[in-house]
Amino acid sequence: MNAIVYWNSFTEHRDFLERMEANAEIARKYQTGVSKVIVDFADVVFSTLQGAATRVLEQNNFSFDVVIIDECSQATELSAWAAILRTKKLIIAGDRLQLPPFIISEEAKELGLNFTLFDRLRKRLSRNLTQVLRVQYRMNEKIMAWSNEYFYKGKLIANDACAQYTLQEYLKESSQIKGDKVPVLMLIDTKNCGFIEKRGISYSNIGEAAVVLELLEHLLANYNLKKEEIGVISPYQDQHELITTAIECKSDLRGIKCQTVDYFQGKEKEVIIISLVRSNQFQIVGFLDDSRRMNVALMRAKRFVAIVCDTSTISQPELPFMIKLIDHFKSQGQVLTPDDFKGVGYQIRFLRSLLNGEIEPPAGRKSQAKAIQNIDAMNQAFADPGLANNRGIKEEEKIQAEGKDQKKKKGALKLQSPLNPVINQNMNVAPIANEMNRQTTNPSLMPYPPRVPLKKFMPNQENLDPAQFGFYNYSHQNHGSRGRGNEAIIAKNASKEKKNKQFSVGGNRFSDEDFPELGGNKK
Repeated sequence: MNAIVYWNSFTEHRDFLERMEANAEIARKYQTGVSKVIVDFADVVFSTLQGAATRVLEQNNFSFDVVIIDECSQATELSAWAAILRTKKLIIAGDRLQLPPFIISEEAKELGLNFTLFDRLRKRLSRNLTQVLRVQYRMNEKIMAWSNEYFYKGKLIANDACAQYTLQEYLKESSQIKGDKVPVLMLIDTKNCGFIEKRGISYSNIGEAAVVLELLEHLLANYNLKKEEIGVISPYQDQHELITTAIECKSDLRGIKCQTVDYFQGKEKEVIIISLVRSNQFQIVGFLDDSRRMNVALMRAKRFVAIVCDTSTISQPELPFMIKLIDHFKSQGQVLTPDDFKGVGYQIRFLRSLLNGEIEPPAGRKSQAKAIQNIDAMNQAFADPGLANNRGIKEEEKIQAEGKDQKKKKGALKLQSPLNPVINQNMNVAPIANEMNRQTTNPSLMPYPPRVPLKKFMPNQENLDPAQFGFYNYSHQNHGSRGRGNEAIIAKNASKEKKNKQFSVGGNRFSDEDFPELGGNKK
């Protein structure tokens, strides 16, 4: 029930506000008093590190016999001191081989903010003051084996209660899967399937998302699993958002949690499915080269873990931990391809319909779906030179003139791209400008500022085809506070015509033209 209050004068309104402020102060004092009484009589107080600096503890100068900081390897040293100052005895626990504190500022990292108290004490304290916990009580020993060998030098031991955990006890009577065929590890290799990554705010892969959806339906059809017992992990925000939106559109999957690696640290699920997303001809893996992320993602599972990935992209000599991980899954688990799932083709069509707006997402996901549509529309505009406005054409003429001058002085221009050291010298530049209204969607969901500044690696804007690499570069000369949009200048290969490849997924025949986002030609 809503109430509308009218004031006869400014004085009456002011008095009302003063009374409300006084009541709020009384409420705060009452809350502080109650909290003090609770803490006084408590044997154990649970708090975050920030909570250790709360007013209740500060004003009453509380101290404790012992302070225990869990996951200390994830906390900055500055935040840890808020709790340390309240005790004379300290116990810290953590795993330095999992994710470190999240520090945004590169300058702060260089100055040492990412060096944790856990790291400092580990180096300074003698061995008799440290204790390594060797027995784990969460997962099947096959899930543990890769991390144990690569990170922990074979010192971990699986407790007998969990060492043989499988999904066999969850198997439905109606399932055609035999008990001795229930896998613990599963690798779904998308190599040569045409499931090319797509750059938006971060990265997504509609083909891998389709495989994840089909695997989820397979698991729920054959096992008596609760939805809260299943987790989907993707290192990339775009993939997490795509899968989450799709899950919430399907009533039989709604309730399954899909999140990033950072979110899942410290959590566990009976089943974990990992989508690694990256799939490109240049074997660029981004921050998948951080072995600690894979360690965290893999060890969230108790009974079953599946990895969906393009092994040709992530298996490279520079990433020995990935090679060992893939070899471990191949030797100890079940290896499948998207062709082994008959419904992947349907799931791809479903995801395309969702992205095109043909399927209405749940109310809570509409803004994100709108942002995805805007990004797709923008990418389509980048690929169409006819959408260039006069400002973009003038910019093109200016860039070409600068390029000619540069060539006269230094000869043929050779550019180095951060994605590929060798650039085709026959590519033409076609700047495209696309006006977008930033106020129609959440600015935090739009792809600016750019990951790689345009001028940083292509000062003369020549001979580069970003679309070939699956990424776009944005220059922000015009995205001011009024939301006039952002200008994009990209290079397009005008001479080379892509082939229309045929491929098969889940028993269905497709061509690149059917699914442009999978690497096909855009009409």
